[in-house]
Amino acid sequence: MLSELAKYLSDNGVAVFDKVDETKNQIYIGQIDMSKDNCIGLYSGESVQEIRNIGFESYEENSLTILIHWSKNYETAEAKGKEVYDLLKDVARFTTANYEFWNIRSTNGKPIYLETRNDVYEFVINYLYKVNI
Repeated sequence: MLSELAKYLSDNGVAVFDKVDETKNQIYIGQIDMSKDNCIGLYSGESVQEIRNIGFESYEENSLTILIHWSKNYETAEAKGKEVYDLLKDVARFTTANYEFWNIRSTNGKPIYLETRNDVYEFVINYLYKVNI
C-alpha cells in the first residue's frame, strides 16, 4: 500500500518515487537516505481496525507517518511539509491500480518540526486513512 501512496505523491509533483534517477528528490519507503538533503520517507503504522461487511465495502483503517527530510533551510523545509499536507488534506478519495484510499486525515493537523539531522530539517505528518480491501 505504501508504494501506491508514494506513487500518488510522485504523480502530484512532491518528489520522485523512482530509484532509476538518484539525482532527483526521492520518496522512500521505510528508511530515507540520510546522505540526501531532500527526500521524503513513508512509514506504515499498525492497522488500526478492519471492518468487513457482507454486501457492503470492506475496509481497513491504517496509520501512516510521512517524514519530510528537506533542506538546510527551515523555511524551505516547512514549505515542503505544508505542500505535502495541503496535497492530502483536500483528498476525499483516490484510486490507484490496486487500492481505493479514502477518509485521509492528519492526526496532528499540520506538519510538525521533528529535529535536524545532518544539518537538514525534518518535519513529520501523521495520518489515518481507510483503504478498501
